[in-house]
Amino acid sequence: MMASLSIIVAFSVLLLDVSDGFQLAPRHVSTTILPSSKSSGRHHEQILVRLASKNKGSDGDKQTDETEQDENNNNFFPSFLNRLKRGVSRPSDSDEQASATSTTSTLTRMDATSNPTGQMKASSSSSGRSELSPLEKAQQLRAQADRARLEAERMDAELTLQKIARLERELAHAKAKGSDSVEALQKQMAALQGKLSGDKNNTAAPRSTTSKASTSKTVSAGDVKWKDTSKGIYTSSLPSHVEPFNQKEFDDVLAFFNETPGFFKKLMCAQLGFKYPSDGNVNATEVALRLDEIRRFDFSFSKDPRPKFTKAEIEKMEERLKANWLTSENAYVPDGRLKKAAGGNNTELALLCLEYEYYNDKYVVDEQRMASMLLEPTVINEIATLGTGMYDDLTESLLPPCTRKEEKQPTLAQAEKLVKDILPKAQFTSTAKPTAVPGGYIIKGESKAIDGDALISAIDQQIEKSSLRGKVTVCFLDDFIPILSDDMDEEILFGEKDGGILFVGGPDLVREPRKVLLSATSALGLATCWYLSLYPFLLNPTLAQRVDEQLALVEANMPADLSWLTDLSFPLFATFVGLQVLHELGHRIAATFTDIKPTFPTFVPSIITGVTSVTTSFKEPPKNLQAMFDFSIAGPLFGMIGSIVAIFLGTLLSVSADPTNFPALPLEILMQSSLGGGIIEYIMGPGVVSVPDALRGSQAVAAMTIRLHPVAVAGYISLVVNALSMLPIGSTDGGRIAMALFGRKIKLAIGSLAMFIILLLGIQGSDLLLFYYAFCLAFQKGNEIPCRNEVDTVDFSRVLVATATYFLALLALIPIQ
Repeated sequence: MMASLSIIVAFSVLLLDVSDGFQLAPRHVSTTILPSSKSSGRHHEQILVRLASKNKGSDGDKQTDETEQDENNNNFFPSFLNRLKRGVSRPSDSDEQASATSTTSTLTRMDATSNPTGQMKASSSSSGRSELSPLEKAQQLRAQADRARLEAERMDAELTLQKIARLERELAHAKAKGSDSVEALQKQMAALQGKLSGDKNNTAAPRSTTSKASTSKTVSAGDVKWKDTSKGIYTSSLPSHVEPFNQKEFDDVLAFFNETPGFFKKLMCAQLGFKYPSDGNVNATEVALRLDEIRRFDFSFSKDPRPKFTKAEIEKMEERLKANWLTSENAYVPDGRLKKAAGGNNTELALLCLEYEYYNDKYVVDEQRMASMLLEPTVINEIATLGTGMYDDLTESLLPPCTRKEEKQPTLAQAEKLVKDILPKAQFTSTAKPTAVPGGYIIKGESKAIDGDALISAIDQQIEKSSLRGKVTVCFLDDFIPILSDDMDEEILFGEKDGGILFVGGPDLVREPRKVLLSATSALGLATCWYLSLYPFLLNPTLAQRVDEQLALVEANMPADLSWLTDLSFPLFATFVGLQVLHELGHRIAATFTDIKPTFPTFVPSIITGVTSVTTSFKEPPKNLQAMFDFSIAGPLFGMIGSIVAIFLGTLLSVSADPTNFPALPLEILMQSSLGGGIIEYIMGPGVVSVPDALRGSQAVAAMTIRLHPVAVAGYISLVVNALSMLPIGSTDGGRIAMALFGRKIKLAIGSLAMFIILLLGIQGSDLLLFYYAFCLAFQKGNEIPCRNEVDTVDFSRVLVATATYFLALLALIPIQ
């Protein structure tokens, strides 16, 4: 038995004599496979091979003697464990045995060459001292055997990595060409990766190899392993957070790149350092692989050395992470995955961000180079073509449906004739072919006229002399999508640019007149106005009792007389309708000065305020935004001023006359307007309208009413109606004013916000606002018809008038606090 053991020990020592060199200069356990120039150019991801020892030197812990050989063994394990920390996985047992056998033979030949005398280092190191016991020698030799086995596993893993890299190149070519060998290659890669992970039955989709090895010396500092205390230099653990390759996500990146316009592909290639072919036939797989590597934090393809950072750089990044990106240009917003990887350690997060920024800064294209690329004629044409589809969607959202009458839309031949024969004479130079959009065509170009009005006037004059007369309408609008032009300099390219486009529509861009429907609507609106004039009188207890008596006579089949109620309510009805007519009178007066032709007003009924709104449309597009602004603001301004006068005079009459036969309004309704209720309280005395906060919402307050003269009641309700018409929604007066001030796109956003606020306040208890929300939702969506000139904005004096009018409307709608 002892003889057999001696033979085994001697043979093992002879084979493993060269392992000390492996201890002192450990080699990396993974390699970066760079692409061949003849291949598709794909940069392969690296993979960490986890060579986990079954024993990990546990036998070394059982040694009891402090021998020199024991110290050598103990020095070996930290070096090996450092490689384990970089992420290593062991192959399967069957492959391990085969590799170990092959490596053993190699090591034997190496030992015979380097040590011809056949002496063993174990014997040399132990000379001059007492001989070890057979058990101690066996333990030493077993530890050396484990080390040799692990080295064999490492070499086998490197060979497997090389095979995987080769298969990845073949797989990329196969996918690009649509070859039938894709499935077979994927199975081979899965088998090899299963070998690396120790799973013999691994049939999962192949993943790209990814190296997590770090060449920087790292030691533990708390929960983070990033600090090099010997030199005061810090390196991050970013390589250890590389995400595994995911075939589905890679396919998404590849699909995104393939669907990207050519000019954007060219820009991405410039950023990533790839040469863009002159024929535009770029290797999409190669670029997608690089994009996917960057997305996964895998910068192993970089030829630059791993960055190292000082404490000052880390502290500066920590300050940038704390800064608010809204107020500080130096603020840094980290990727959420980096924050998760840092695990709440601010220093580790700063290091991760520094290394991530270090690599990403290398892919930033300077503005001058980007400008020169984007201003190439081919790129400009491609961008213009790209905008065509966007114009379709934006035209439908920014222009009302009445501009898209299919039977009256212009033809391409008419649009081309306009470009060729009309526009040059009107001092408009077209820079692109007419772009078809819903309702007509968009023509991009440059106007050399004094202003938009002069351009439209010149175009109209030329159209009147041509065969296009009565067939097209041309509007000068703000460009929906600013597109690059040949004469853009760097400042314009990276800043904001105001531009205009010509919208060529049919001869009829206005809403279709529906006289019968609108007349019926107005009749119903006047009926609800009459109802409104009766209802406040029924809130007067004295008058309500008289009405009950007359109704009792009707039930008893006796003659009854309610004419007195009609006589009492007529002043209220006449005043309220008169104030709405005053609103429309303001529109008509403005129309005479702006050459606008409005339709007949329509009284939209409401069971709460008599009318929801009095609306008008245009018989033809307004001349410009300034004209539409004047027309739109005149109505509400006249109506609100008239209503304020009516409230003031009516309240004075309420104080001086006998209120027995006056109508009454609930106190809660009078409290809904700070302006109207404030005027009433100012004249009738403090405390008439306002109540303590403790009583708000109580049944006592809900039952309270205040008797007012009919003129005051009509003025109060008319003030609320006119104020509602100032809200920036749809094609109401307020919507038109907002469009003149802010443009079509911003007005839509403001209108959506206003609708949300109205709904929110209505849900909280305002039936009036809920009803108005329903009205706007059904009839006031979208924008007004286009003006002939929407490029020239309104002047500052009109901005001041709009500000004052909106302030007045808000006071009329904000409740008394």
